[in-house]
Amino acid sequence: DFINRLQKNLSKLKKLAKKDKVSNLRVYNADLPDFKVAVDLYGDYVHVQEYAPPKTIPPETAKKRFNLALMGIREVFGINREQIFIKTRARQSCNDQYSKQNTTEKRGKFHVAREDGAYFYVNFTDYLDTGLFIDHRNMRARIKDNSRNKSVLNLFAYTCSASVHAALGGAIETVSVDLSNTYLNWGKRNFALNGIAE
Repeated sequence: DFINRLQKNLSKLKKLAKKDKVSNLRVYNADLPDFKVAVDLYGDYVHVQEYAPPKTIPPETAKKRFNLALMGIREVFGINREQIFIKTRARQSCNDQYSKQNTTEKRGKFHVAREDGAYFYVNFTDYLDTGLFIDHRNMRARIKDNSRNKSVLNLFAYTCSASVHAALGGAIETVSVDLSNTYLNWGKRNFALNGIAE
């Protein structure tokens, strides 16, 4: 069932991705009750987030289901282990979502995602999130479409992806505000990647 759903979703979304000129897609998001994962495609890489199972599910059952999901993902996408990045999503406290992850994988490696004429750096290993929220794409498109000749203030800007879209949409100026200098610096890199002066 999981493989069938993944194939069906991928087939439908790949057409949309080509039309919208994007390389990043949310292909699956806990569609089936026994497979509580989010599967995001970023070009040649897959970012898999396992939602922490409820306490009513025995740990061995949850582990078996997750391993089956990973096997299905590798089969459907035809990729090797080095192209899959795995995270577990659990209830976070305050800023845990934005803190560096405890991982032994090589850190600081960035990849480029393409979205509606814009390019963004994404990082699959260092943080729980990649630097680009796939499910906010429609909102970024609206911002881009409505920014011409306007000043845009982006609060809680994260990596400034909405600000980049606003600038590409013809905003007179953009101001990005975030409590994290790490993310604001990431945002500066995103602006530079798109050839936009700060």
